[in-house]
Order: sequence, then structure tokens, then C-alpha cells
Amino acid sequence: IDMKGHARRELEIQHSMGYDLEQVIADLIDNSIDANAENIWVIFDEEVYDNRRTFYVAIVDDGKGIPDGKISSVMDFGAEREYDELDLGKFGVGLKASSLSQAKEITLLSKTRDDPGKINLRRLSSEIVNERDEWVLIAELREEMQTDAIGIAKSELANLESGSAVVLEDMHKLKHSIGSSGKRETYLSEEYL
Repeated sequence: IDMKGHARRELEIQHSMGYDLEQVIADLIDNSIDANAENIWVIFDEEVYDNRRTFYVAIVDDGKGIPDGKISSVMDFGAEREYDELDLGKFGVGLKASSLSQAKEITLLSKTRDDPGKINLRRLSSEIVNERDEWVLIAELREEMQTDAIGIAKSELANLESGSAVVLEDMHKLKHSIGSSGKRETYLSEEYL
């Protein structure tokens, strides 16, 4: 079987999935609740990514964090997750699938009480999937990936004993929904009420 182009095609399908932004954010907040977070911050703003103005959303929590050995499986790669009976994320659509429906770049940053000086990081980058034609998570960011959103997530986590941040960048659906700058304020105020 010729598998060339397989990951690229699957990525296009993931980007076109019909999840709403509200569903995606609710799912990410459910994950934070499952991690015993007492506080969850939703940060939304614009940044320049790849020489374009794009939107990002960062969900930051003060939960228990994810150790480096488990962070890849949380991004829906490899291992099946074990669920407690009351875990909300059990019924969610999964970090990879839901987030790719809204964003082209997804970064998970986390730190635990056991190693509070270290931030564990994995990124699922559409740019890299397209480049390599394979599903791959990276643990080190390229220079252009050191964005405002990543800086804010790292800064927020630095102030916490433990916690996680999911950063969704290059939000392709949001850009199309908002359209021209004239409609933009109206759309954004409706979307984020």
C-alpha cells in the first residue's frame, strides 16, 4: 500500500472536523478539572505567527500537571488513558482531534510538584506533519514557534507549583469566521460572552 501523503490527508480531515470552539474549550476545561485544578484561566488574543496575524487560545490550570513520560499519551499518541469513574474527559473527543479542528499548532506544556523547575512540552505542528508526512510530536520548539502565546503560557506556569497549559495557535476557523475587520468586534464579542 502506498502510504505517501497519508498523514497530510488525515491532517486535512482533522482540520475540517466540525467541532465548535466552545466544545473544544469546554473539553480542555474538563481535562483541567480532571487534573484537580482549582483555577483555570482562558487567555485569548492575537499574535504574529509565521509573519501573519493570527489568533490563539491558551487554557492554563493549576492542576497536578503531567510528568514527561505521560505527556505524549495525553496528546492522543500511543497509550490508552486510564480513567477514574468520574473523569469528565472520558466522553470528550480527545485533545488532538478536537484541537486540530480549530488550530494548526497545538502545544501542551506541563509541570509537576515532583519537578517544579522543569516544564515538559510537546507540540503537534501541522507545519511539521506536512513537512515529514507523518504524525510526530516535538519536544523542542523551533525558533519561529517561540511565540507570544508560548511565552505567556510559560510565564503563567512559572508562577504555579504545578499545572498545565494547552496553547492553540494559528486558529484557521476563527480567522474565516471573523472575516473583515469591520465584522470582527461584533463576532469576537459574541464568541467570548
